[in-house]
Amino acid sequence: MHEVFCEYFKTHPLPDKFFSKQTLWHLVEGYRDWYIKTFTARYSYEKVDVPVSDPLCDENNSVKEYVVRNDIGVLNCKEAPLENCLYDSCAYDSDLERANITHEIKSNIASVEVYGKIPRRTVRIPTYADGTYSPDFMYVINHNSGKKQLNLVVETKAKTKDHIDPEERRKFTAAHKLFDNAKR
Repeated sequence: MHEVFCEYFKTHPLPDKFFSKQTLWHLVEGYRDWYIKTFTARYSYEKVDVPVSDPLCDENNSVKEYVVRNDIGVLNCKEAPLENCLYDSCAYDSDLERANITHEIKSNIASVEVYGKIPRRTVRIPTYADGTYSPDFMYVINHNSGKKQLNLVVETKAKTKDHIDPEERRKFTAAHKLFDNAKR
């Protein structure tokens, strides 16, 4: 970038107050927008064989007996979670999450065997533009056929699809792409 600026300003006048926080912000945002538009259809996920540190497991790879409450949610309430919730108290980040933890979920599946809010930094979905993205909930469901299935709910939003901003949509797309690749 430095070389490009130097070359450009050899033949063009340097505007007054060109190098400011606002100019830098516009430059960074412009580059980020270009990067996202350019690579949105070009990235893919590939399984790599690297050791993973799981915050839900101890050093022997056994499931821990407890989880730090703030890793589940920053808010809590006196309402008890449903019987098949993994946790014995209700910790959440939004009212919609609280409702998912404390109220029966109606659907066309046979039953929810167990569910829980996924602790922060446990499942990290890499996004090509800005770090990682983490799902909110996990469910083990029983189908009418008797088959069990693990589902991850990537995000809990109290918004309609029409009101979700482009950044959130991009993260949802990354999660779908990752999980689609994991099925293979």
